[in-house]
Amino acid sequence: MRPVPHGYTEGTLSGKRGQRPKKPTALDPRKSTPTADHAVRIDGRFLLPRVAKQRYAEICADLGGYDTLSHAQRSIIRRAINLEMWIESVEAQLQRGKQINDLVGLLAQSINTLLGIYRTLGIRRQPRDIPDLKTYLEQRGTQQESHDAPQ
Repeated sequence: MRPVPHGYTEGTLSGKRGQRPKKPTALDPRKSTPTADHAVRIDGRFLLPRVAKQRYAEICADLGGYDTLSHAQRSIIRRAINLEMWIESVEAQLQRGKQINDLVGLLAQSINTLLGIYRTLGIRRQPRDIPDLKTYLEQRGTQQESHDAPQ
């Protein structure tokens, strides 16, 4: 059995003509689909993937939410997270007393690169559209009533 390239269905490789490969679906961090990007569907059983996924969600939220970001912005966010986690691992080695003379220059360069990435993305949090207090309380009261109703 031949391996199936990403984004193709089994039928497209089995000699059936006229079938086109399925297009990958849009990426959504709330859904775990086979075509979702790695920052969304990484295995959450280990600490580092959980931390990466949490940071991804936080940065997306800071920039106005996942749905407002372009593909390029999401790609830059993933790179920033990986770079940030590498910087932290080198800093942890320093704190444990390990000599990393060969990495000091690379560490400083990486920190500057990360700062540039964050400047590109925009360090400031972007406001989200939220209802006024009266509307929010009315919506919350409606939700509370539906939970309290006997079923």
